[in-house]
Amino acid sequence: MKLLISAVSTNSLLEFRGGPKSQYAILVGKPLRALDSFTMTFWLRVRNRHSSGYIVSYSVKEHPNIFYLKLEAGSLVIKIYNETLNVGPLMTQENVWKHVTFSWDSKGGKYNVLSDSSKLGQKGAGGHFGSGLLLPASGETTLGARSHYFSNQKNSGRWDAESEEPEQSLQMDLSHFNVWFTVLPVREVRMIMKDCHLKYCGTAIRWTDFRDGTRGAVKLRWPSGVYNRCFGEWTDDEVTCDRYCSVIKGARCREEMIENVHWPRTEVSKTVEVECPGKAKVDGLVATRQCQITPAAGNKGKWAMPVIDACLSSETKEQIIRARDLSQNKLITYDVIFPFLARLINVTKPTASHTPNDLSAYIQVAEFILEFQADRIRNRNWLVERSQNEQSTKLYPNSTDIKVFMAQFVTVFNNLLPGGGNEKAWKLTKPFGQSLVHLFSIMTTFVDIHAGVLLRDVVVERSAPIAANFSQVMSKTSMDQEGGPFLSMAIRMEVHFSNHSSTLRYPREDQLLQGFSETRAIIKKNVWLGKSSLSKKRAFVVTTIFIGNVSEFLPNPAYEREKKPTEDALNSALYLIRFFPEDPSPMVQRDIVTTFSYLSTKNISDSQCFRLQYEKIRKGFVYKFAKQNCVRLHTTISRAMCTCEDSGSFYGVTTDMYDPNWVEEKIVIYFMNWATYFGCAMSALCSLLGFCILVFLRTTSNTSSLHKNTALAVGFAQLSLMCGIDLHEFLIPCRVFTIATLYFILCLFCWMMNQGKKTRVQCTVCDIDRTYTTHNSFS
Repeated sequence: MKLLISAVSTNSLLEFRGGPKSQYAILVGKPLRALDSFTMTFWLRVRNRHSSGYIVSYSVKEHPNIFYLKLEAGSLVIKIYNETLNVGPLMTQENVWKHVTFSWDSKGGKYNVLSDSSKLGQKGAGGHFGSGLLLPASGETTLGARSHYFSNQKNSGRWDAESEEPEQSLQMDLSHFNVWFTVLPVREVRMIMKDCHLKYCGTAIRWTDFRDGTRGAVKLRWPSGVYNRCFGEWTDDEVTCDRYCSVIKGARCREEMIENVHWPRTEVSKTVEVECPGKAKVDGLVATRQCQITPAAGNKGKWAMPVIDACLSSETKEQIIRARDLSQNKLITYDVIFPFLARLINVTKPTASHTPNDLSAYIQVAEFILEFQADRIRNRNWLVERSQNEQSTKLYPNSTDIKVFMAQFVTVFNNLLPGGGNEKAWKLTKPFGQSLVHLFSIMTTFVDIHAGVLLRDVVVERSAPIAANFSQVMSKTSMDQEGGPFLSMAIRMEVHFSNHSSTLRYPREDQLLQGFSETRAIIKKNVWLGKSSLSKKRAFVVTTIFIGNVSEFLPNPAYEREKKPTEDALNSALYLIRFFPEDPSPMVQRDIVTTFSYLSTKNISDSQCFRLQYEKIRKGFVYKFAKQNCVRLHTTISRAMCTCEDSGSFYGVTTDMYDPNWVEEKIVIYFMNWATYFGCAMSALCSLLGFCILVFLRTTSNTSSLHKNTALAVGFAQLSLMCGIDLHEFLIPCRVFTIATLYFILCLFCWMMNQGKKTRVQCTVCDIDRTYTTHNSFS
């Protein structure tokens, strides 16, 4: 059992984010002996299959980077001493794990390059490569970069010319890097690749040897995801341990977190009792679950459905039963939904006493209500006049009913969001963050259901777009001692015609979000005027949903054991931008640009943009912060600007909640003080005043024109400098004023050159006149 736990703990990866920032891992405290043969195996995943950068390098003092494996435009390049071999394209797919093997023997220079245990191209095997050579001992082994120590020793015997080149790190994930002292046969390499139990370790270098050698921006992640292929997607490597333990100790149900309860590992035919979360121990309320043995062959345990009725309040049970009835009864009148929603709004108020199971149950109730609404809208008879529909049995809603439903449902959604008093219940939810993602998925379904209704009101029933649009801004009251309302969410659904020729901005200048004034979204007209499917539609619906501060309740799933990770933590609001009909083609970068205000600006670094990607499985919801195809365009001390290639997801920004270069005292830099402002203002005033005087006197000489243009250049240069000097945090205005200042200074320089030339010409003419006059006097 100890061996298995140790094996699972090694299932990690090193994440290299690429770019010029220094990031690598070195082998610490394990000098290598001289190598005349070896086999190197590792798992590799790249973000861009045409990228370039080092995978591994080896250096000694006399020979910097004597050996390396690197990618050059996607092709694998291998170097030993001065011999270089370009094997050919290695990565044919992006974001897919590939098992790579390189073996070499100095006798005859035989080598073998395998990709997923198959020879890589025509040059994947051969001889006379580094024949008779020997890799010296006690060198430096580096992952993700060329060796830094020896290659930077210019006083060493041989200087590595490659170290003069600017180094770009390869954006990749690297896992299970092992080196053997001998050449392994292909059969054994295939066994290593297909291994699901982590039982193969290198004799020269082990993967775990690099744990203490990470440097710079490289990050160690767990689990790696390499072994998901063994057990299916979205699974943990604990499944491996569970299967082996069931063989050793008998069938058991593995440890799980479901229904906000942590169910321990249990023997079959036993029923486990766990205290209800959020309930006092004196209440004696427990949730129960039985561990059963599977009827199929094998020694496995299978959990029965948990029984958590004791953990729910009587009001919650009644709401679930009523909501399930509504979703299943096709003949009940539509109007009964409104008093039910009014009661649900009352019982879900954040100030009410809730347990985590109550919250999960209310989220399930909201899902049942949406099923009811979707069924009534889908079966609604659109051909019946509204007056006839109102006089009928009212099985289906009209446009007014739908607007009322939307307003009430958004209120329920806002009540269930963390904040305003229900934080304690949210913090007890398990697995942490999954219930919140479930709530977000319900809101996305809500948008999809009602966007079609708004679009039909405009296109079919000829309603005005302004009348069909829906918007609502919700706030909550903080329970802290300081108190006061705060913005929790805002939703806006607008219908636009495809010939709409202007850029959309959310929120508008007169509707800025309280406390998030810098958070906004810009949707350029290329989205529906270009080649996308929206351009082929007569009209479309744009939905934006803003979710306030939920960072404390939505941890990064890459850090499963930490509720408050210090790396890649959510540090912004969430923004959903969704189109109906949905455009399946990817957006062009910068077509949709979202700006996020940081929730915390103190001691943060390395901001990154992401989209919230989730999937429903048997145990609930799994999610991740997907950063692929999301680019950070710009960042300041208070905000980040992002763009992603696709729409329809919640977007946000993560930051590392530390900065090694952070200084607690805020240093305010004053580029100009009152004296310089006064001097620049007087210079501009005098210049513009001189221009006005020359215009007033109606001077028309060439000298007057020179003076007027010079005065204008000086005046405008001083004004643009004064106005733009403090706008360094605002990208676009800063660029505009910088260009203007440089332009006016260049104009000033040109007019001064012109005036200097004119003065020289006049002086030359005067000298000629004086010489001519003197000559005549002598005559």
